Amino acid sequence: MADFFDIPTLTFLVSTVTQQNVALDERLKSKSQEHNDFIEKAKVAEASVLKIQEDLELERQVWKDESLKLKEDLRLKSTRQGMHFRMKSQFDDEEEAIIDIHDVDEPISTEETPFQDGHIDGHDPVAVRT
Repeated sequence: MADFFDIPTLTFLVSTVTQQNVALDERLKSKSQEHNDFIEKAKVAEASVLKIQEDLELERQVWKDESLKLKEDLRLKSTRQGMHFRMKSQFDDEEEAIIDIHDVDEPISTEETPFQDGHIDGHDPVAVRT
């Protein structure tokens, strides 16, 4: 080798290669740091997405529960199978709601019936505490 290159040329070549290696190492470290930063950002984004999904699931459950409650309220207030539910409230010391049930198709008779005492088929009217 000494036949082809003299010492100053070899020293220059070694110095140049060393500088290039150092520059490549710096570039590799920079790219590695960029990669690590990207991975950290991806982890933060993933955690954020999971939190949003969790919040959305909780919100969906709240809406679902509210929807079921509203459907139940609507069902109780609507006319069903020819029966009409009418609520009356008394605001004394104790709140009490009495449900009168009668067939919508049949008018309420004012004639004296065997049930004038308020009992229907031998049962007391239903009293619901609210």
